[in-house]
Amino acid sequence: DIDDSMKGFLEENQIEFFKCNLENERIPLPDSSIDVIFSNHVIEHLFNPDNHMKECMRVLSRNGILFIMTPDFKKHKTLFYEMDPTHVHPYCKASLKRLMQIYRFHSLEINSFGAFTGIGYTKLYKYWDGLLFSGMNIICKGRKV
Repeated sequence: DIDDSMKGFLEENQIEFFKCNLENERIPLPDSSIDVIFSNHVIEHLFNPDNHMKECMRVLSRNGILFIMTPDFKKHKTLFYEMDPTHVHPYCKASLKRLMQIYRFHSLEINSFGAFTGIGYTKLYKYWDGLLFSGMNIICKGRKV
């Protein structure tokens, strides 16, 4: 993480905490030492994703998996910036998939997820749980080969 806000929670749950600015610092881990990276709503806060993507590729082991989760700009539009003023780089399914390809991630899967809100949608989820995967966020999975 870039700050210490989650440090106590992670350490209480026996999860090792590392502080790192993904804009320009190395992740403090050895090469090829991680099997899975889950980048949860990080990439949209980076002016330039180059260091983040290169560092993920560096620390992932062979066949390691990178998950990137971010808001879907096509569904948020202007709310993307209003929801969080620290959002600086919007992504949609196509741009996130292309980013993963540029950095040579394979076996790409990309899906929308996250619930729309409102009473009407809540009633619909009861009858069609697939609606949950038509939501406002994107998750992309790529494998290092």
